[in-house]
Amino acid sequence: MYADYKSEQIVYLCSQANCTHDSASCTSYLMPTLGGVLPERVGNKIILFYKNYPWSDESGEPARVESINFDGSERQIIHTFRPEETPYNTMVTDGQNIYFVLETVQEDSSVRKNLAKLDTLTGDLDLLQEMSVENSEFIWGCCGEDLIIYQCEMHDDYSISQVLRWNFISGSKESLYSWNASDYTPILYEENLGFKGTDGYYHLLNLESGNDFTFTQYPISDSYLPSIMFADDSGIIIRELIPTSKYTADSRFVSLKTDGSAEEWSLLSDEDGDKHPFTPVFDLNEEDYLVYIGYSDESDRVIEDDGTSKFIEAPRRLYSIMSKSDFWNGKNIQHPLQYNVD
Repeated sequence: MYADYKSEQIVYLCSQANCTHDSASCTSYLMPTLGGVLPERVGNKIILFYKNYPWSDESGEPARVESINFDGSERQIIHTFRPEETPYNTMVTDGQNIYFVLETVQEDSSVRKNLAKLDTLTGDLDLLQEMSVENSEFIWGCCGEDLIIYQCEMHDDYSISQVLRWNFISGSKESLYSWNASDYTPILYEENLGFKGTDGYYHLLNLESGNDFTFTQYPISDSYLPSIMFADDSGIIIRELIPTSKYTADSRFVSLKTDGSAEEWSLLSDEDGDKHPFTPVFDLNEEDYLVYIGYSDESDRVIEDDGTSKFIEAPRRLYSIMSKSDFWNGKNIQHPLQYNVD
């Protein structure tokens, strides 16, 4: 599906009249696969990664990659992985190549991980660097020509996690932030890293400029088990757990902005009785976010192996366009995107 931000509609990537969107004749249809399908945008193409689970007992097709135009046309397979290979989720692109971690199951059932580069024009795959399995290294994001790597180093009775800036061409690595595994993970959004400093304050590190902003207006309260939920150049959103009894607690959310303000914040969705903050997915422009605002349960038609169909209840993710100003000030003013599935 795709979102038309002007009409605020989410529709199938299909222009055929009266199409039921349940077979390969539909340009939006994704063939079922054991590991799911991961879409990525690279340049003027949509790249579809059909994943697999090579360590599963269930048999399935090898993972593969398809290229497709924005209108759903000219879909073609550009690469097929070996049965023992599968790509890991987080990926980055330079506009033609796409970089990701490729996991390979060895004959002894151990796993090898490599930083891989796939040329989306030719389908050529190159293994660039081996990555540590023992330290659980994964791509977390990017900044300029550098990859942002998450790493967890295991010791006998504890573990240390850290965020690294890695230029795999030169081989240089710089540790940006480290924390104990028992503590809460920092937040990375675009080129901004929000984390809890050892000085007792929250910090916002801009990876591009190197500027480290300290939120001195709101000291960290470890008694309330705080965690950072979102961060960008405007500030951070934190959650604190306020005990209501010996076994229960309520969530309180606070907006800390780089202008020095701090205020309670209430843009929340209720998912199975839990409060979850509205979360920006990416910047639409300088003024607006595309924001995830929760989900609704809907009936979806699925096709069985014997060709029969049935309806199942499935969650449908909900999105909205919100101005950055309204988001940070906790104003629930939004333009929800409507699913047009008729």
